[in-house]
Amino acid sequence: MAEDIPNPYLAALREARDDADRLAGPMRDELKGVKTAMDNGAWVSPAADEFYAALGQQTTALDTAADGALEDIDDAISGRPEMVPPDSPDGRWTP
Repeated sequence: MAEDIPNPYLAALREARDDADRLAGPMRDELKGVKTAMDNGAWVSPAADEFYAALGQQTTALDTAADGALEDIDDAISGRPEMVPPDSPDGRWTP
């Protein structure tokens, strides 16, 4: 029987987590400039009010998506062993 190996799937998940963490901030910030401009009166009208309300919803959706992506990866990492048998699903994983 072969000795356990470092879990390649866990390593890939950790890399994905680093990538997701790096991208989550810009994702959350994507509409901040537009919101700031609107807050400073860049466009004032009834249509602007509707746009601003939709902008708030989209900003919330981006925040939720960024948080959800990180949580999903964290859940996949949680409890996964550092070492696995080479013939296990994690041990056989390749990118």
